[in-house]
Amino acid sequence: MSYNLKISRTAEKEIARLTSKIRRQMVEKIQSLEDNPYSQDIKQLKGEKDAYRVDSGKYRILFHLDDKAKAVTIFRVKHRRDVYRNL
Repeated sequence: MSYNLKISRTAEKEIARLTSKIRRQMVEKIQSLEDNPYSQDIKQLKGEKDAYRVDSGKYRILFHLDDKAKAVTIFRVKHRRDVYRNL
């Protein structure tokens, strides 16, 4: 039950700006979403039908989940105080 993982260009840039320790944590969390996104403590974003978030320490990973296509698309990775600005 593996999902197809896609990372937007914006999310790639945000991940690249993180410190190496935090980047490693984010990559591990993102890889676990690929195996089964529902095994995580995900929460649906308000006002969005297929957008979710998962916490990783003080950071948030925002993603779209498409069960029919078995796809997870990461579109934002930022600190919790900044992640919801300019959505």
